[in-house]
Amino acid sequence: MFRGSLLSALAAFSAVTTLASGAQAQTCVGTADIVCTYTGASGIIGDPPSGPVSGSTSLTNILKDTGTATSIRTVSGEFGDATSTNFGVVGGSVSASAGIFFGNSFTGTATVTNYGTVGGNLVAHTDFAADAIVYNYGDARNITASVNATPYGSARIYNYGRTNNISIQVANSSFGEALIVNAGTANFIYAHMFGSKSTVINSGYADSIVTDALQGGYAKTVNSGTVKTNILTTSSNSFFQGSAETINSGSVRDITTTASTPTGSATTTNEATGVARNIQTTTDGTGTAITINYGNAASLSSSTNAGSAAVWNAGTVNGPVAANADTGPASVTNSGTIRGVATVVSAYNGSTGPGSFLTNSGLIDGTGYYAAIDVTSNASTNDRMTINLLQGSHVIGQIWLAGDASDPNRVGTTINIQGGRGNSSILTFGDSNGSSGLIDTASHVNVSGVPYVVSGNSVATVDPSSFGVASRNVVDVTHAIAGLASGRLANDAPASSEGPAIGFAPSGNVARDMFNEAFAAMPGMAYAGQDRVLSGNPNFTATDGTSVWAQGFGGRRIAPEDGMMLRSINSFYGGAIGADKIVQPRLRLGVLVGGGNLQSSLAADAGRTTSDLGFAGIYGRYALSGGFLDFSLLGGGSGNTATRRVDNNLVAGGVEYARAGYAGWFVSPELAYGFDLAIAANLTLTPSMRVRYLAAGFGGYQESGSAANLDVGSRLSHYFEERGGVTLTRSFAGVGQGTLKVSGSAGVVGLQRAGDADVNAVLLGQNLAFAAPGGGNVVGYFAGAGLDWRHASGVSLFAATEYNEMSDASRTVTGRGGIKIGF
Repeated sequence: MFRGSLLSALAAFSAVTTLASGAQAQTCVGTADIVCTYTGASGIIGDPPSGPVSGSTSLTNILKDTGTATSIRTVSGEFGDATSTNFGVVGGSVSASAGIFFGNSFTGTATVTNYGTVGGNLVAHTDFAADAIVYNYGDARNITASVNATPYGSARIYNYGRTNNISIQVANSSFGEALIVNAGTANFIYAHMFGSKSTVINSGYADSIVTDALQGGYAKTVNSGTVKTNILTTSSNSFFQGSAETINSGSVRDITTTASTPTGSATTTNEATGVARNIQTTTDGTGTAITINYGNAASLSSSTNAGSAAVWNAGTVNGPVAANADTGPASVTNSGTIRGVATVVSAYNGSTGPGSFLTNSGLIDGTGYYAAIDVTSNASTNDRMTINLLQGSHVIGQIWLAGDASDPNRVGTTINIQGGRGNSSILTFGDSNGSSGLIDTASHVNVSGVPYVVSGNSVATVDPSSFGVASRNVVDVTHAIAGLASGRLANDAPASSEGPAIGFAPSGNVARDMFNEAFAAMPGMAYAGQDRVLSGNPNFTATDGTSVWAQGFGGRRIAPEDGMMLRSINSFYGGAIGADKIVQPRLRLGVLVGGGNLQSSLAADAGRTTSDLGFAGIYGRYALSGGFLDFSLLGGGSGNTATRRVDNNLVAGGVEYARAGYAGWFVSPELAYGFDLAIAANLTLTPSMRVRYLAAGFGGYQESGSAANLDVGSRLSHYFEERGGVTLTRSFAGVGQGTLKVSGSAGVVGLQRAGDADVNAVLLGQNLAFAAPGGGNVVGYFAGAGLDWRHASGVSLFAATEYNEMSDASRTVTGRGGIKIGF
């Protein structure tokens, strides 16, 4: 009895045509579930030959890939399913309809599936039934699915082919959903839902997408494909909570997400691969408006009438970022890059809540805009505005603050600056006239983790890394220089206690032989003929035992981040010449002089120091009956050029460099004890212990070139170093008309910084004292290897390398090599 009403409703769809007979090659099977298959040329495919179905009868019409038809229209019984499937070519529309007006069945499903070509529309519709579903794998003009008057029915469209427009409309389905999945190509995509969930998922191409949920519904758009123009996601027209969400990991021009409901929230997320121009998130009620960006965008904004507005950026924004809350708190949190002004606007009375804030640990570059940060407030009292500048924060442009020093009800902005490892900086607050600055707004500053001063509208901080690195660099380079002397003495040591047996075959060095024989004939001095001082050069040593040598050295220390110290790379190189001789039967003394260069650079371009070194010293070895005692005294000076990066928010580019030159000096005595153990033929084990003291002075200096130049006073650093280890040496005779010695060493090392490590300076006209960073006590280990080849002519070539790792995770590699000539 309701057949006429149903046909009248279907006439509203342009895709539905009047049923005609005359279909060719038709095969229908079944009674309760009728399946009709068409393989030839057909006109209008519709009811089976037995006539329209009714009751619980389901009807399926299938056009095979060999068939053609004017249209396909499938109508089920009041309680059955309607299915239209096309593999062929249809000139008009393909539709499926289930349910009947006022039938109140809630059970029938309408399904349309297209694998072929359809010149008209694909339409699935249910009334008082269940779901309307469309699958498109081919080509169709438009795709529509609709559900009416059912508490459970859903409308779903899956497009993997090509079409112009895709639309869904669901009315009064409390527990169903409107779902569009597009992995193909479409122009306009529209999902409209009353009272429940409306979702569009696009991984293909679309010109635009609109997702709409009414009467408390939840609207969601997910895009991983390409949208040429806009994505609009809206929840509206409700006295209840209705939320909206957009997630983009693809490409789109603009995104707008809106919750026009009393309490609903709106959230927009642009993922790391997402690219968008403008992203806007809005709520009209008390719900939260949140915009999150991990990708690339031209602008971000969140706004709300009565709720809270928040913007989180961890990506790149090439334009402004704004959070605007009329009566609630607003916030911007940035850990990425913003190339525009970051604005936080709120008329919220923060005395009873968390207040509004801006937190930055990334870059905010306001170049080309009136400011980089604007947190001026419209609140009449208790603004409670806060700026948090965390480690890694970099701001270029003016910073405008909230508050009014002349109005006690307009409290100033709280500025929290969290230091640590990072560049030195100077931040000046307010506009070019000083308005909205620290003084004008009665704002207050809290700084932690870094030395700082506050002067007027400016706050200057100092990265102390360079001061800690400078002291350790002197430790490293003086150790390498001391190694020239200790290595020279070790190279003279015999590989065993067998005396001349480790030398060459008769070399004609008569002076040496006569000298040894003379000592052997003296009572109590027979050991001297075997002494490591006297027989250290088995190749050629004149009667007075004089040798001249030249060595080059180099090293590199990499120190990772540690406490307040930035990662640093420190390289040095140099050379020295020296001479030594036997001055007493047990004593060899020598002198050395040399020069070098040291380069030190901090991570993030925070600073760089170049030093030219000159040094001189004495060294010696005293032979004991059971071992030896080595000693040295080194001293030197340096000319140093230091460059320190200063981030300044008011200069173009945001960076200045403060430069200075200063002198330095060092004194380092060292004492070592060791002994040789012959453990096999031509194999010697040498345990040893060394103690070294270092005093390093750094002259005062005045920087120039920045708005936050330091005036640094002179300072003195003290270090004690202990080393204990063993060296295993193997001697090989007859190698290239000489003797080759190969050695390996390993041991432990301890380093202590003693005394006052404070740096006294003046910054922005104020005294500033702080401790040079770095571990006061560190331990570690070392391992090394060496080669020493001695020719029968009296010429020796030698090289050695050492690796050192300390408990502060710093790693040092040094090397040296040279030549020695005996006279």
